[in-house]
Amino acid sequence: MFAFAYTMFSSAIQARELTLFKWWDNVVYHRTLDAIYYATPQLSDMLEKATRIIGKLPFERGPWDQSPAGFDMWPFVYSLLSASVIYFLSIRYFSKQEF
Repeated sequence: MFAFAYTMFSSAIQARELTLFKWWDNVVYHRTLDAIYYATPQLSDMLEKATRIIGKLPFERGPWDQSPAGFDMWPFVYSLLSASVIYFLSIRYFSKQEF
């Protein structure tokens, strides 16, 4: 259930510029959403980018795409870094537990 909920959360955070930014016009609110987006694994964005590569359409542009080439590796890099931190913290936590 947590994975499903996070998938929904990830897609909502990915669309933050189109939807969530319009709810409240505050710089702190926008920067907080950006920080959450970059600090957590970007599942929806990685799925979209991987689908383009697998479907051999890496440079197809849609109305949601703001990058000039239509594909970038940054969602994969940010996700690798944030997932590594999450795994490190979980390994550290569970190594101290007595089972």
